[in-house]
Amino acid sequence: MYLIETPNLLPLDESLKNYLTSSIFLPNNIWKTTFSPCSHYLAIPKQDIYGHDCIVIIYCPNWHSNNKPEDLYIYEEFTCSSPVWSLAFGQRMKKSDNILLKRRCSNISVNHRYDFTKNLFLAAGLADGKINIWNIDTGELTLILIDHKSTVCGLAFTLDTMQLASCSHDTTIKLWDLYDDGKKFSLIRLFIQFILGNMYKTINQWTHVISTVKWSPDERLLCAVGPHELVVLYDTKNWKEIFKFDGHEHSVVDCAFSSDR
Repeated sequence: MYLIETPNLLPLDESLKNYLTSSIFLPNNIWKTTFSPCSHYLAIPKQDIYGHDCIVIIYCPNWHSNNKPEDLYIYEEFTCSSPVWSLAFGQRMKKSDNILLKRRCSNISVNHRYDFTKNLFLAAGLADGKINIWNIDTGELTLILIDHKSTVCGLAFTLDTMQLASCSHDTTIKLWDLYDDGKKFSLIRLFIQFILGNMYKTINQWTHVISTVKWSPDERLLCAVGPHELVVLYDTKNWKEIFKFDGHEHSVVDCAFSSDR
């Protein structure tokens, strides 16, 4: 006989507990959650009874604390234009990583609008095909990436160079470089917040939904999975398919690389 030990619940301050369990929120609409690389932030998508979609960012410097409930609180709340299907944090880049970034992206211009060496970013894939990206430290909606034609069901950042992979119900995988300013925008576009971003590659060889994409930690591989037993590895240098794994008997919904390089 095996005994299963139930951990003690992390104490919450009363206002946070009342907020998260409020009847204004629907209890069964959470599709994805994600932690920031530093583990201090937890992003949770919510929808209220009026159909308004948002993402609640909870902050806690020590999730194992039993006597400091005041350290656990709502850090930010972001409003979305449609339901959230995917989430991904882009971590703060170390200044020492600039050399690595320039070596890997030698043909890419530097982004002068946003400093990825200082801030933490959250990307959200929405049902309307948009990808919203917020600066967690300032609360600013910095980018809205517009190119997918349907629900963005998977997002993944690289660890070092702020490359973003997205997959969608429109059957495509798209690669974005957030460290690139992309094309020069007219003054009219600068007044509008819809920044197209630098989408530098579309993989559109499939005729069905791609469920999830994941980068390998060394950024040399991208794995894509989906219906019809799809598990494919791409070489990110030339974006050619190098492996296609057979063996699953049903749809594949997720995948993961080991953290060692």
